[in-house]
Amino acid sequence: MGVAQVSLKPTTLDASTASATPTVWVVVGVVFAILWLALVILVRGAAARLTRQNDVLMGRSRDLSESSLRMEENLLETIETLNAAVEARDPTRPATRSAYAGWRSRSAGSFP
Repeated sequence: MGVAQVSLKPTTLDASTASATPTVWVVVGVVFAILWLALVILVRGAAARLTRQNDVLMGRSRDLSESSLRMEENLLETIETLNAAVEARDPTRPATRSAYAGWRSRSAGSFP
């Protein structure tokens, strides 16, 4: 079994460490700057994509709302036509008219 002992003067080691310390901090700063720049680019791209998707969804929502209103208007016209046809056949049926009037007022937002 062998034993070895290394003895260095602390002044040489301290000088070496002191000269390397600023280099280490500069490298750490550069790495953090690169990471920050990459994060900024990533977040900017994600924000732009989310904005585009939100605009598309808002347009689709508007189109769906308009389509729903047109469909409700068509439904009301169909009910009016059917009601007129029933009244033309049997004018003694007031129940149909009052039921339709109640439904129409509820769909318009007011209550009878």
